[in-house]
Parts: sequence; structure tokens; C-alpha cells
Amino acid sequence: ESSNLRNLAVREDQLRFQQKAGEDKIERLEKSRNTKGEQVAARMKLLQRERAELAAKLEETNRRMLVQRARFDELQGNVKRERAGMENEVADMQESYDALRQQTLEYQDSVIQSLEELIAKFYV
Repeated sequence: ESSNLRNLAVREDQLRFQQKAGEDKIERLEKSRNTKGEQVAARMKLLQRERAELAAKLEETNRRMLVQRARFDELQGNVKRERAGMENEVADMQESYDALRQQTLEYQDSVIQSLEELIAKFYV
């Protein structure tokens, strides 16, 4: 009977040890789960912050693109105006050239006629 009591006491100690080990394991798992939950929450916060930063960068990039597009449109308008101005200048120069050429031809004709008249006077 004392042997049975000893065996029961040993068995009771083993069961208490197993129960304690089980409780410890449960506690570790809960801590691990809590830690993992905290890690997931922290990771989610980090990802949300990164997402917000990327959204801000995208917005800034879009703003810069709009500014660059406006500047490009402005420069393109300037180029078109300059080109139109240059085309007008070329047309004006062509008109001046044509007028000078006409005057030169008229002057040349006048000089030839005057020379012919002088030659006619000396040889007549």
C-alpha cells in the first residue's frame, strides 16, 4: 500500500509537472501570438506610413509634371510666336530685297539709257 501511495505520489508529481509544462507552453504560445500580433500591427503601421509617403511622393511628382507641362506649353508657345515673327521678318526682307532689286534694275536701265544717249551725242 505504501508502494502504491508512493507510485501515486510520483504519478501525481509527474502529472503536476506535465500540467505546469502545458501551462508554460500555453503561456509561451499566447506571448508568441501577442508578440506576432504586435509585430503584424507594427508592420501594418509601417506599411501604412510607407504607403502615405509614396502617395505624397506621387502627388509631388504629379505636381512637378504639371509644372513641367505648363512650362513646356509656354516654351512651345514662345517658339511658335518667335517662328511667326521670324517668318514675318523673312517676308519683309524678301519684299525689301525685291524692291531693291527692282530699283537696281530700273537704275541699271536708266544708266544704260543715259550711256546710250551720251554715246549717241558724241558719235552723231
